[in-house]
Formats: sequence, structure tokens, C-alpha cells
Amino acid sequence: MQFDAAPEPASLAVLGLVIVGLRQRKKN
Repeated sequence: MQFDAAPEPASLAVLGLVIVGLRQRKKN
């Protein structure tokens, strides 16, 4: 897995969803 190049849109979308999910979990 190389992250030297710009990440794929799909990977960014998944990462975003995970981050948002973790944030919402902390709030509740």
C-alpha cells in the first residue's frame, strides 16, 4: 500500500465516514 500519490476518492470517502462515525460516537 503506497500513499505517496494522492489517495483514491473512494479511500477518502471511506476515511471520512469512519472519522465522522467516531466523532458521533464520542458525542453520544
